[in-house]
Amino acid sequence: MKITTWICLICCISFTGSALAFNSQVTAGIENWTSSEEYEEDSGFTSEGDYTGNETFASYTYFLSPVEDNGEPLDLLPFFFSRSSYVYGNFYTGGWDFDDADTDYSSEKDWTGLGVGGLFYLIPDTAIGARYFTQNGDWEDNDAVVDDTYDEDRDGWRVWVRHYLDDFNRVSIRLSQTDRERDFANGFERSDTYRWLVLSYGGVLGQQSNIYLSAAIGQGSRDRDQSNANDLDHDLTSYSITVGPVYRHFAIYFSWDYYEWDPEYDGGWEADETSYTISPNYWFNEQIMLGGDLSYWSWDESGNDYDFEESGTSIEIKVRYRF
Repeated sequence: MKITTWICLICCISFTGSALAFNSQVTAGIENWTSSEEYEEDSGFTSEGDYTGNETFASYTYFLSPVEDNGEPLDLLPFFFSRSSYVYGNFYTGGWDFDDADTDYSSEKDWTGLGVGGLFYLIPDTAIGARYFTQNGDWEDNDAVVDDTYDEDRDGWRVWVRHYLDDFNRVSIRLSQTDRERDFANGFERSDTYRWLVLSYGGVLGQQSNIYLSAAIGQGSRDRDQSNANDLDHDLTSYSITVGPVYRHFAIYFSWDYYEWDPEYDGGWEADETSYTISPNYWFNEQIMLGGDLSYWSWDESGNDYDFEESGTSIEIKVRYRF
């Protein structure tokens, strides 16, 4: 066989990657969103405003044993069909701007964060995972009358246990906590602690149709401590469902997420948040994917003498590479 024929054959194998085994995965992307809010008090005062924001992110995952490609859908290969332990790190930075046309008020916020974590299999069907993140940001208020400028620090951790019932079904339990500290320019301080316990299921329904389904239910709490003001605590509840067809090179997911905030005593504000997301992912070959999320979300909040509504849309574009 001629040398040029061998070269062509090697190039074809390299690009198709039909028997790729990989240890690393890199993901990077950007998200942009816009939203509008309406605030109304019983006294008749109203205000409206608009947000525009963006976030850029990148992550790296290293699998402690090579992930073998045995012909499964590429989108689910490393984190569902594969049982490889892994470690990862991620970095993100973003910000948003707010303008209120009625009151000529504006503000802006920016943040930067990073996280580390991993998942380790104790036995072939059961693993334990852990994650830690930290984030720093600040809010700048552009109002000559009211100054709500503050610095914000967030830290959080998460631990979970994952168990495979069989090759196509798994369950998990997750415990997490996030602490948020805000120091205002006027000396006011506020801290919030969020705790969650979440049960979830993930599975592929039918080996032929490759319909992916995941569902989760969570129960949590938000405890707020603030100087020169009453503390405010909430019971939190969450529900989420994701479903969609997953093929060898293409997958599309449809997601619904719902959060409910119930005050632990009369007189506190209550709220609920709902989001709908479509997430298509396309793999050009066994190594490179282009994907994204298109979301709509809404937030409804009410207190003793006011109502607040906010809704928006976001679009996220991401690229993933395995090697």
